[in-house]
Amino acid sequence: MKQQSGYVLPLMLISLFAATMLWGVDVSGLGQRIRQAQVDATRQALVEARQALIAYAMTYDLDPDHTGNPRIGLMPCPDDDNDGSSELNCGSSDELAIGRLPFRTIAVPQLRDGDGDCLWYVVAGRRKNNPDSNQPLNWDTPGQFDLVGHAGNALTGGSGPRAVAVVIAPHGPLAGIQRANDDHACRGGSDATAEVAGFVESLAANPVSTPVTVTEGQFADAANNDAVVWITSDEVFRPLLRSAHFTGFLAQRESVAVVAIQNALAAGELPAPDSAATSADGDRQLGGLPDAATLLIGGTDARNHDDWREMYRYLRCVDASQCITVNGIGCRAMLAFGGTRNGGQMRPSAALRDYFEEPLLSAMQTVSDTYSASAIWDPTTPGVDAVTCVN
Repeated sequence: MKQQSGYVLPLMLISLFAATMLWGVDVSGLGQRIRQAQVDATRQALVEARQALIAYAMTYDLDPDHTGNPRIGLMPCPDDDNDGSSELNCGSSDELAIGRLPFRTIAVPQLRDGDGDCLWYVVAGRRKNNPDSNQPLNWDTPGQFDLVGHAGNALTGGSGPRAVAVVIAPHGPLAGIQRANDDHACRGGSDATAEVAGFVESLAANPVSTPVTVTEGQFADAANNDAVVWITSDEVFRPLLRSAHFTGFLAQRESVAVVAIQNALAAGELPAPDSAATSADGDRQLGGLPDAATLLIGGTDARNHDDWREMYRYLRCVDASQCITVNGIGCRAMLAFGGTRNGGQMRPSAALRDYFEEPLLSAMQTVSDTYSASAIWDPTTPGVDAVTCVN
């Protein structure tokens, strides 16, 4: 008994010391620091995922695995079965797809938010790589997502560009939500489609209308604690503009179109423009550049031609004579390239003013016989028009 009582005083002193130490700790401040660390971890993971997806889209056509469908700007399907890799296909054509971020496919670590949950990812129907869309894919292709801030303010959409993809940090489960944890790469089960409602509050479980609204949440919010980042088409193509690869890609689009028009001329006549406007004297027609099937363009050039032909307008001399002058040269036909959007232009559009500027715009509106503009598209001034003589 005496031996046991000898321990009482030291134990009391230790307890008193511990209580004194805890009394000196700012518990609320510690909580704020922990919370800020979680927010910072989430922000870092989202930024890294966003950058990797942009890089993937920018270089999609350069990947040897994509030689059968080399379209610049495509993004991977999400990870549906929780193995870290993109699915081979996801849903129907032109339909958005949602699942976990395919971190293996985009070559990043297993990114997690501040609560330890893996990131989720939603991609527009016209941007996913399989099944990809038959609609054009270029720097003006509209996005599918309108982002709304936690306070209800518009983050994208309206007069600005809609997002083509969104990365979502789900954070911890809300009250009453149960999440599986069965030894997958990320916490959760093997069917993202069935699980999305238990992880994501910023997006309706089965969105059907376009545009789709994605609402930013707030850390520790009881109704929506999702953190989000998004990607627009501009953010994919803007870094590409001055790259030698992309400049060569656009030069190839023009070369393929010019050769196809010349081949048609050699075979008998110049092809007619789409939705042509005819000059007052009936000698000239201006309209859209015909599609690949009409111009007998095949292979991967056909898909790329149809993706980018809306950037062009095509003018022909009806009798195939040199009835027009382009930068002082007599020409049988002309290709005009509109470049990137300038202020106030809305695309896609049927209006010439949404693609071209003066003095080229007025000449095209009257289907004139004289045209003057840059002979080469310059990536340092990407919104400046360029014209090419075809003989």
